[in-house]
Amino acid sequence: MIFAMKLLNVFLNFLFPTKCIVCNAEGPDLCAKCLASFEGPKPSNYDWIVSLWNYRDPNVERVMRHIKNVPNKRIAKILADNMTALLRQGFAGHGKLVIIPIPIGRARMRERGYNQSLLLARPLATITHQKPLTNILIKSKQTKKQGTAKNKQERIHNISGSFKVQHTHLIRNKTVLLVDDITTTGTTLYEARKILLESGAYDVVAITIAN
Repeated sequence: MIFAMKLLNVFLNFLFPTKCIVCNAEGPDLCAKCLASFEGPKPSNYDWIVSLWNYRDPNVERVMRHIKNVPNKRIAKILADNMTALLRQGFAGHGKLVIIPIPIGRARMRERGYNQSLLLARPLATITHQKPLTNILIKSKQTKKQGTAKNKQERIHNISGSFKVQHTHLIRNKTVLLVDDITTTGTTLYEARKILLESGAYDVVAITIAN
């Protein structure tokens, strides 16, 4: 069965070759040349959040729109590989690291059909040799999209109290790596970090594609 699926993928790629979503060159969904050209991240508001690139770069913004609107596992794998390379500088061999994607509410899940943070977290979790934990951090309150907030205070008010934590024994005395697609003011990640620390996590750090 696995061999048959691989053969089918080879056949489909022959008929419909993939192209870079940025420059349209035939090859991977994101080519090495475009990846190398992306603008680096802005200085983070928090020393526990790291990001790959700057979302104000128009090509990075194109990638962000794609990952939010298309459940493209190939692009998720390319992005996760770059995130992994960044993480290995500080977390290589960390035996107590667990990965948790930022959850989305039920209404957003019905609308979109998938969680882009989980799409990234699955290939990224290879650094821990475990699956990402999706049953720990729960979106308990429906909120409006953070991008629609007018300022940081409105973002804080919008996200405050929107998460809950269950199965706390799975994170107790462990370092949690939060995964999200983008951070601007960092309020979503800050709120998630706060409740995870209150629930027994040893430390909480975060990685995003862009800031």
